Amino acid sequence: MKNYLEPYINQLASLLSRKYSVKFFLIAVLIIFSSLVFQLIPIKTILIDVYSWHLIQPASYQGGVELIATYLLLILTVVFFKNNKVATLFSVVTISFLYLRMHQAFVPTILALFYFEIIFSIGCFVLRILKLKEQYRGLSDYYEYFVVGFSLFMFFTITISFFNYGGFNEVRILLCLLGILSLTKGVNKPFSQRVFVSFYNSPIRVKAGALFLFIIILMQFAKSAWSIDYDSVWYGLRPELVLIGENSFYDSLGLVQFVHYYPKLYELFLVPVSNLGDYSFIYAVTTLFLCLLFCLIYSFALLFTRTKFEAIFITLLIGSLPAIVNMGSTAKTDLFTTFFTLLAAYYFVKWIKDRNISILYGTIASILSFGGKVTSFIFTPLVIMGFLFAIFFYLKNNNYFYSDIKSLARGRKSNFYAYSVLLFVALISLFGICFRTYTLTGYPTYPVLTGLWSKLGFEVKYPLSSEHTHDFEFGGLSYIADRWINLLFNPKDYGHVIMLWPGNLTFYIFLISVVLIFINYNRFNTRSKPVLLISIPIIFGGALFATFLPNGGDGNYYIPALILATLVFYIPLTTTSRQLKVAIMAGLILFIPLQFTLTLVSHSSWAWGTDSFELNLNKSIFDSQEKNDNLLRSVGLWEIKEYLDKNQRWSRMVGFGDEQVLHRLPTRFEHIPGIGSEFLGNPKLIEDESDFLDFLKWAQINYLIFPIDDKELRTSPVYQSVFNVFDRLSLNPKVIKVQSEKYILLDITLIQSN
Repeated sequence: MKNYLEPYINQLASLLSRKYSVKFFLIAVLIIFSSLVFQLIPIKTILIDVYSWHLIQPASYQGGVELIATYLLLILTVVFFKNNKVATLFSVVTISFLYLRMHQAFVPTILALFYFEIIFSIGCFVLRILKLKEQYRGLSDYYEYFVVGFSLFMFFTITISFFNYGGFNEVRILLCLLGILSLTKGVNKPFSQRVFVSFYNSPIRVKAGALFLFIIILMQFAKSAWSIDYDSVWYGLRPELVLIGENSFYDSLGLVQFVHYYPKLYELFLVPVSNLGDYSFIYAVTTLFLCLLFCLIYSFALLFTRTKFEAIFITLLIGSLPAIVNMGSTAKTDLFTTFFTLLAAYYFVKWIKDRNISILYGTIASILSFGGKVTSFIFTPLVIMGFLFAIFFYLKNNNYFYSDIKSLARGRKSNFYAYSVLLFVALISLFGICFRTYTLTGYPTYPVLTGLWSKLGFEVKYPLSSEHTHDFEFGGLSYIADRWINLLFNPKDYGHVIMLWPGNLTFYIFLISVVLIFINYNRFNTRSKPVLLISIPIIFGGALFATFLPNGGDGNYYIPALILATLVFYIPLTTTSRQLKVAIMAGLILFIPLQFTLTLVSHSSWAWGTDSFELNLNKSIFDSQEKNDNLLRSVGLWEIKEYLDKNQRWSRMVGFGDEQVLHRLPTRFEHIPGIGSEFLGNPKLIEDESDFLDFLKWAQINYLIFPIDDKELRTSPVYQSVFNVFDRLSLNPKVIKVQSEKYILLDITLIQSN
């Protein structure tokens, strides 16, 4: 260990040499002091005022100690076996296995990793067939494999779904067939093997940073067995009920709330690991997207940094932000969309720098990004706008740029067919998603761009609405200042920000960069200018939305802009003097403990930690159903759950109550306040009794459910017509009434069949 520390001790000694020790000391003190100020305020306003109870729970402090101990054990193992690759691999795998098995996540992790390796293999196979695969250049090759493999798999999945063969087993068979076919052109080295080799060949300080990122990934795998957030259980974790019908995801399920008509490319990608008896298989895929995102951020940073250590340091700073990391233990589309949006920006930057085939993969990534979160309709066009701006800039300022483009076009004519095939596959995949939306809603996209589609002559289908209110909050300079102060230092009044805090790290790096540019404005060199030019629009777009979205928006809304802004603002730091860089990095590294702690205790489900410590390797991995059953018993729904178990699979239910709990029942449930919401649904469906009865008939509703203690709901004029229908139906002799401790279920199946 002494041999490893000696170079760094000598480096520190040289930095503190008499030549510039006083100046360096003052700068270092100022930077560290300002860094501490940026953290001490949120420690009080967030960690203590909001999460103090969460911090003292066994799942938090025991889970935190467990993660730190695992990290230290991994560090010691890597140092001890520094010259033995096999022993290093065996040790890392063994420690990871023990941690994942204790948290019931090992089997889901292995299955998800195998799934991703199949996608990589499919992509490599296609590039070999089209003669586009080049000699191995680095981990970035695997982004190309993933983009192509993902596109092809989605293309065939959508195709068989169109012909009514899109059930869970059919999609799994398709995946296996494509995986086997991909081996006929040779076996490609697995992505996980390449990552390990790159890790093993890195310096020890790079390994230390990479292992901390690995610990953050392990944390998310552990959280997946512990945390179930509202949105995930609403539409991400139950595709067997709210996505896939009897034949495919093209089947109409009679759902009203617009979340069921978002672009469903990511949820379709989750089908092979869905409906397996436990939610953790779905979560594991999202966590691996987080892992891919970390790799991409590292690759992005290498485009303008000088060393691997700087790249891993930037990745670690970004990779410990709660808003980014904690999306890894959800079934939401944020990381999927962020990955493809950033991948598009990455390839566009590479094309500006090298003028090669990167523009093809950037275009495909842009296309695929629209299949996830609707924020892609904002951020991906901004990335494309930045790319066009960069092209215009270089055409105007670089005499060789235009000739390079012409020579590139001439040299690539022979591959025009191959490029066209890849673009066609990606476009058809997106078109298939839009066609599903059009078939079910009447609009190619829903709820975004509904105004445009209406003006073009499209008409929304019953029972959906073409109007969804979502106002912005505008104000003067004092409002904007208060808004940003709260977002950065005291977001406890913004419920959807405090549970997924984007942090104030990016703003701190921005301030340092402004000072550095003021001292010496020539800080964006030739290597970094493409990153800056392409990122400018998305950074401004993210800042505008953070300023004016109601209640601060959601912390996860801004992830693509947050990552690119942090990367861009860090650029001036990479070109500064060595001693100043050390001082800045010392200040920045102090952000990691706070960000890591907040990531541990916070979550979009408001669950905390990773579970209390228990050295038990025999826990069942299929415990989601058991947890659901325990929850339904505790809230007085058990008798209703047993009744539903005895009836048909494709049943439909609407009603009132705790919707997050009611989503756990074995039926396709929708919450009436959501159905009648001006934002989520269509209020006209519950305006009067006849409208509500028409909806019940059209949607083939089997069950109505409402709490026994419903006095508050009954006094609301909004739901008066709904309760009038409930009361009338409860008196009908053909209606079966089932009562549990706290709820009443009305089975109206016999009435609906008449």
